Amino acid sequence: MPLAPFTLFTALGAGVWTVILALVGYALGKSAGDISYLELCMRGKEMASSHLPTAIGVAVVLAALYMFAGRLAMGKGRKTAAIVLAFAAMALSSHGSLSELRQGGFVVKFTK
Repeated sequence: MPLAPFTLFTALGAGVWTVILALVGYALGKSAGDISYLELCMRGKEMASSHLPTAIGVAVVLAALYMFAGRLAMGKGRKTAAIVLAFAAMALSSHGSLSELRQGGFVVKFTK
């Protein structure tokens, strides 16, 4: 890609993210109200710890989907893609109700 369009699109993308993050910061600052810094930190710690399993699950699924798409795009083995999907499903299956995954003719079984 030529330098001028690359620079333009990079600046536009950075500008969009800057505006989004500034608005989120402003909204969070307004919602905090008149509380002390220590109380704000404690609330943030509680929120982060309560949502940590969800954040880890989402990260695992996104990583698995990225790897799966890469494997499919590169034409590598379907078996590897099935294993990646199985591990993603296992990470999200909090009760162990999912016991097998069928993908591309392969069956991957797991237990929790």
